[in-house]
Amino acid sequence: MGFSIGSKPLRLRKNVVDTVPRAWHLFDATGQVVGRLATRIARLLMGKHKPTWDPRSNYADYCVVLNAEKVVFSGKKWDQKLYRHHTGHPGGLVEIPAKRMRDRHPDRILRKAIWGMLPPTRLRESRMRMLRLVVGSDNPFADKFEGLLPAESEQTEDQPMRLEDQPVPPEVVEYHEKWVARRKQQ
Repeated sequence: MGFSIGSKPLRLRKNVVDTVPRAWHLFDATGQVVGRLATRIARLLMGKHKPTWDPRSNYADYCVVLNAEKVVFSGKKWDQKLYRHHTGHPGGLVEIPAKRMRDRHPDRILRKAIWGMLPPTRLRESRMRMLRLVVGSDNPFADKFEGLLPAESEQTEDQPMRLEDQPVPPEVVEYHEKWVARRKQQ
């Protein structure tokens, strides 16, 4: 016996979230731009890379970020960007420049960027619990990555190649005289 709303039967969703395997992704934040790294991590935390993605379910994978204090901003954001919060008291607006935030709480810069990129739903907090930010290069979650190849565990951005490191293009083939386009003689 099923439920119905009007003339349409009500379909109840199966709870498949518990059966979805959760992968572990390892990031090295050294030299990575905050916004670009946060976008990639937020996409993994939402589960949008999986074919079973549903906005109402938590299909998040675990994300471990090493060297969270070594992220960079583009432009003059270290001097100009302000992090604001309110204490709740009258006149209690607190503004912290990005430089001071880096000195006091280096992991909060990336955490706040990822928090802002997740949709503001009830699932935001549970998705953020799947994020592990580590200040420093020692990985406390190394046992989760033991069986993985480096290509599977390292999700770093491709660094641009220098000109001397790029492969040499093949030599141009000599063309036969008949293959060269010529103007008609008048």
